[in-house]
Amino acid sequence: LIVEDDGDLAELLEAHFTTEKYDVLTADRGAEALEIAREEHLDLALLDIRLPDIGSSAGAVLSRQDEQEYAKELMRQLRKYQLVVEDPLLVEYLDTLAYRLVEASDRPSTEFTFVLLNIPVVNAFATPGGVVAVHTGLILEARSESEVAAVIAHEIAHVTQHHIARRVEGATLDQIPILLGMVGAILAGGALLAGLLIPADRTVTAEARIEGEIQRALVAPADGYIEKAFVRPGDAVREGEVLLQLADRDLKLERRRLESELAQYRNAFAAAQSQADRSQMVVSDARAEEADARIALIDHQLERSLLRAPMDSIVLTGDLDQAQGTPVARGEVLLVVAPRSRYRLMIEVDERDIGLLARGARGELALAALPERGIAFEVKRIMPVTTEREGRHFVAVEAELQAPPAAAQPGMRGYARIEAGSEALLGQMTRRVRAWLGLELWARTGL
Repeated sequence: LIVEDDGDLAELLEAHFTTEKYDVLTADRGAEALEIAREEHLDLALLDIRLPDIGSSAGAVLSRQDEQEYAKELMRQLRKYQLVVEDPLLVEYLDTLAYRLVEASDRPSTEFTFVLLNIPVVNAFATPGGVVAVHTGLILEARSESEVAAVIAHEIAHVTQHHIARRVEGATLDQIPILLGMVGAILAGGALLAGLLIPADRTVTAEARIEGEIQRALVAPADGYIEKAFVRPGDAVREGEVLLQLADRDLKLERRRLESELAQYRNAFAAAQSQADRSQMVVSDARAEEADARIALIDHQLERSLLRAPMDSIVLTGDLDQAQGTPVARGEVLLVVAPRSRYRLMIEVDERDIGLLARGARGELALAALPERGIAFEVKRIMPVTTEREGRHFVAVEAELQAPPAAAQPGMRGYARIEAGSEALLGQMTRRVRAWLGLELWARTGL
């Protein structure tokens, strides 16, 4: 076995094959290795085969700085037109496969940028500066990973061998900006045109929030003061549980006074009865009934001073934990609760996009508190009114969550993406401009 002497590679192979009971000989050059193989009558010669270094003066045309600037500008243009796939799993897969190939190349230290473009065409290309772009069409049509690797390896060779720079090597230094512009325009223009004319799924993205299907407001039954709050927003409560207690000291004192009066009237009634004083009996009995009725009213007010949960629910608003002694007015909303596990999704859609939506449309919700999990939903109702915020008008869209996670709670916010058919990317990018121009043309000319 003949191994070209290549430092770490030779040591690695020698260590491996020596353990396999092979005699390992080394040579400095391939020609010397073949000569030794013939002299020693060896059946196998393992050589370190690499791409030839044919030399280049391309660095005089495109300096390293020029290539880096070109690569940065190209990436900026590709991202500007939303052609770059940013999915972390796909990006990691492409980088892992590509850098394995780079490590096996003649120039493993060369800087590369591997990017996946959302273009369903079987193609890939390389540019100065080490940018290697792979179309999604290549990934989808390849029958094996080896086919993808072969294409990427081909593009890596374009970079390591400076093929593009060699093509423009004969131009003068004054032509470099023009040639770079032409190459960039051709690559970006072709990719952009192919991508813009391909139909793609259209979605409408808008801010959204989760609300309880029913919201119940707990209000102050009378003027008074807050004695103690037992819950805070976000707490889960059961039906009948005391949530808030209003000050009841005055009511209790009034009840004791009325109880004393009631006892006096009943004693007066008994005394009049023993004396057969019918008129005094009637008066005392009437006053006793009045006192008894006022006590019943105070008991009712005392009960109402304890605000209880009307159902198993979640507290949405009403952080009164630090509000002890705060005065409240009759009818003032103190707490708002919503039933657990009965939610609805409210989406604020820009009025310019509302025409793309219809009842029954499906979508996905990403909450700020649960960004890693998408929650499916279905549009149930499009409200016939608009609201204004920051100079823009929005239409409320009500949707039903499909199997929301247990961690989802009323009050959580995020973004909703609603399916709205399909359209070419060019049409999607220019839709609002075309709508504005059409409206202006109609307003000014009536056409």
